[in-house]
Amino acid sequence: MTLSSIEGRLVSVCIGEGGRMITHGEIDDVLGTVEGIAQYRLVQETAGSVNLWLVGEDSGGRRAAAESSAALRDLFGAGIEVSVEEVSSIAPERSGKFLLVRRAFPLDTASILRAGDALNG
Repeated sequence: MTLSSIEGRLVSVCIGEGGRMITHGEIDDVLGTVEGIAQYRLVQETAGSVNLWLVGEDSGGRRAAAESSAALRDLFGAGIEVSVEEVSSIAPERSGKFLLVRRAFPLDTASILRAGDALNG
């Protein structure tokens, strides 16, 4: 498998419909097109569900939440459940860091390597 770039950390690699890997950079790119987001945190709880918490700018949170939901559904695919909630603030992780994106389940690295071999094959 050949990598074209490295974006983010392994813990921030999410899985879209059909097992497609989605990087933190792709999520940033998509959410960066949505106006009115002051801060966000995205957690992929399971391979079939994604949760986004966002802090809206200047009372634009409701619109930003709706646009973010649509953008993430497009990115992850129709088979992935996307939940978006507007919140007043986002606390840091227990470590004190602000992880914007993380996956809450282990990756099946063997299937990732097989997919890479098939692409380069």
